[in-house]
Amino acid sequence: MCKEQIYFRLLLRVVILLIVPHVLFADSPTTEEQADRLIVEQTKVADQYERFKKNITDLADFLRETDPERADVLEKAVEQMNRGDAVERFTQVVELLGQDAILISDVDEILSSQNALETELQSLLALLLTENRQSQSQSEKQKIARYLKEIGRLIRMQKAVQAETERVGRTEDLVPRQAKLEKQAKSLAEKMQAGQQAKDPSAGKKKPESSTESESENPPDDPASGDEKSKQSGKKQSGKKQSDKKQSGKPSSSDARDAGAPPEKPSPQQAIEQARKQMRAAIEDLQQAQKENAKEKQSAAITALEKAKAELAKILRQLREEEIERVLALLEARFRKILRLQKRVYEETVTLDQTLEKERDRSFEIEASRLSEKQSKIVGLVDATLVLFKNEGSAVALPEASLQLREDMELVMVRLDRADTGTLTQQIMEDILESLEEIIGAIEQSQQDQEQRKKAEASGQGQVGNSDPPLVDMLAELKMIRSLQSRVNRRTARYQEVVLTGRSSRENLLPELKKLSMRQARIEKIARDIVLENNR
Repeated sequence: MCKEQIYFRLLLRVVILLIVPHVLFADSPTTEEQADRLIVEQTKVADQYERFKKNITDLADFLRETDPERADVLEKAVEQMNRGDAVERFTQVVELLGQDAILISDVDEILSSQNALETELQSLLALLLTENRQSQSQSEKQKIARYLKEIGRLIRMQKAVQAETERVGRTEDLVPRQAKLEKQAKSLAEKMQAGQQAKDPSAGKKKPESSTESESENPPDDPASGDEKSKQSGKKQSGKKQSDKKQSGKPSSSDARDAGAPPEKPSPQQAIEQARKQMRAAIEDLQQAQKENAKEKQSAAITALEKAKAELAKILRQLREEEIERVLALLEARFRKILRLQKRVYEETVTLDQTLEKERDRSFEIEASRLSEKQSKIVGLVDATLVLFKNEGSAVALPEASLQLREDMELVMVRLDRADTGTLTQQIMEDILESLEEIIGAIEQSQQDQEQRKKAEASGQGQVGNSDPPLVDMLAELKMIRSLQSRVNRRTARYQEVVLTGRSSRENLLPELKKLSMRQARIEKIARDIVLENNR
């Protein structure tokens, strides 16, 4: 059974837990047989809740390395279930039902407990569904990226047809090409409409607004709207505005727009529909050999397509920013947990190393092995975090810092397994703690930068960024590279000191020196990738 099927069954089980109590207590128990039946059924629901909690815990363990985002959602669900009092309420209901005589007050208490259980389960269901919203966001991003690619192709083709319109003598020959473009624009608009209806079924319902329809047939930026008919219509509208002002003494809503209110931007779908209508009008002008009018319509179509492209890019950027916020929050929580566990292992290692040499017996080795096992579990958490970086893809220095972190942890794990709790082991652990704090600091800074960009854009003071911003900016990446290089330099000096003081031979340190050399090569590679923007 695949992970998606398992996850769906867990969600279905929560829904069942929400429904069952209403079925059980639809009627008040009036006989002893009914009470006994309810006790049995309520006990079954309580047992099902316990099994459900165990299933979530097992699935979170199973997904920790392969799908850390979903595992984190499940772990939060388990924490929420542990904080809640659902088990106690189930027990309370069973005890009340098991009484010899059930009073009306007991029934009220049972129903009150059931309502509290329903609230708790609803909250749990909302938390579990956050993973589905993340998947929907990713799917929406991919869909918008396809739309952007298709609009970009339409713009290029329309510009080519416009250039041909100006160059050729017989404009009728361009009608098939323009008609093909109009058909493709119509197909894209219908595709976007279908996608919007699938996302929001109420979005496809149109309001009967004849004035809006007439305006869409002749949009404000239509260059052909300067003919005599439009002028006469404009005069009528102007006269109507003046009479409205005389009658009411107040400016009309159209006057309010003219007075400086920003016009409402069309949606991407509306902009593409405007482009299609301009293309249709250009076809008619090409058929009648009205070259200048056709060129104006084609320019208007290109402008409408550019508007649709800009709006879609804005939506894509917002989705990407939401994804960045989510990933940064997830990374911060994960690294803080790793830091907390690593500090505990470091402190216990320092305490253990204070044991005198003559007292280091078998119990000392067992304790060191226990610390090695703890370190191994922390390595597993780092592995899951590396999967997050791999799925995100835009950062290079932070994943490298995490990878080096993992290598150091493995080294500590091996040294502790050999019962080596000495100075070098502790220094490596100090490097690990320092690296963790730097990574957390970089993530916090990225979160602050992200918040400032959002505020600046909301107030109109900031520049609109690209549609695919990185997880962390280049400055943070460069700072991380500097820290990585400094750590390599420090580790090299420590190894040299160990060899010169005779605490270890060069042959014993040779494997670690080779790993350090490989680490230096990777730092050089990520620095080159950042300069060449290979991560963009």
